[in-house]
Amino acid sequence: MIKVLVVDDSLLVRKALARALSTDSDIEVVGTAVDPYDAREKIKLLNPDVLTLDVFMPRMDGIETLRHIRKDSMVPV
Repeated sequence: MIKVLVVDDSLLVRKALARALSTDSDIEVVGTAVDPYDAREKIKLLNPDVLTLDVFMPRMDGIETLRHIRKDSMVPV
């Protein structure tokens, strides 16, 4: 089972992406995060195998978020 964390500031996109990923029996969406700060905490808590990451988010864009994530984790994005 591949554990996925979905990171997006849009509730609609988070739900749609989580629902689409959940149709694959090899994928388990272990959580969602509303922003980079939430994602950082959930990565530590949920230990996902991979995460999806929105590029355009308020407070910190996805590219900068990826730089911060890489300081703590090498989870594929």
